[in-house]
Amino acid sequence: MPYLTVAPMLAVVGVIVELFLLPADIWSMRLMGTNGLACLALIALIGIGPLVIFLALLRHGAPSSPALAGAVCGVFAGAIAATVFLAHCPDDSPLFVAT
Repeated sequence: MPYLTVAPMLAVVGVIVELFLLPADIWSMRLMGTNGLACLALIALIGIGPLVIFLALLRHGAPSSPALAGAVCGVFAGAIAATVFLAHCPDDSPLFVAT
């Protein structure tokens, strides 16, 4: 379980370093990036495909807790979508990625 904290801790360290190195007047620009609204829409749209696949796979199984299984599917679909989007996103600020 301690391995699960490595990525969030790296994100926190990256944000702290960025906030110390950059002047305060550009924090808001780095937080939202140049296409923050498109990011929100595209991550949701990209996540629909994996979510449909995961939920279709759940129909063939018998989860003991359907609500928890659905929530986990949603988290995984969102993580896949965010990873795909961030791989092609020009905004690479740690503050933007953490947000």
